[in-house]
Amino acid sequence: MTANEVDPSVEFSTRHGDLFEKHIHGSADDESLVLKAHMLIEGMLRDFCAKSVPHPEHLKDLRLNFSQVVGLARSLCAFPQSSARVDSMWSVIKHLNNLRNAMAHELEPDQQKIEKTKQIVIDLVRQPREEGESPPDLRACLGFTAGWFLAFLEVALTRYDLQKRE
Repeated sequence: MTANEVDPSVEFSTRHGDLFEKHIHGSADDESLVLKAHMLIEGMLRDFCAKSVPHPEHLKDLRLNFSQVVGLARSLCAFPQSSARVDSMWSVIKHLNNLRNAMAHELEPDQQKIEKTKQIVIDLVRQPREEGESPPDLRACLGFTAGWFLAFLEVALTRYDLQKRE
């Protein structure tokens, strides 16, 4: 990397970290939070994919849906993904997409389905808690998920960059 080049993982982290700070905040209602978290994570995944291939210009005009982008991103990660936590976090994204679809594609969404999917997301993210500690809410879980993926994809980009240099 020359003196004028920006480390791809630093640029990735700065860009998406700034978007996280700007759009994921305490004043949003659940629907806005879900939509914004979905868009933020989708943007991270698309950016990760573009930075992880030798010819990203071929991805630019593809109309990949969210599930396809998730599959592509997962396949491009430069390290084994066999841990329960990593698998769980990819599952959170799948359920976040289901939640977003339930909220965005129905004029009168099925509230039972939405509540059930919210609980799945919370249960997948939830870490063991101290006795008496209150369970995380959807806002905390989506914030954790966005932050987790930001760090995870940044590490994957760094590994990809190191492999390219070898």
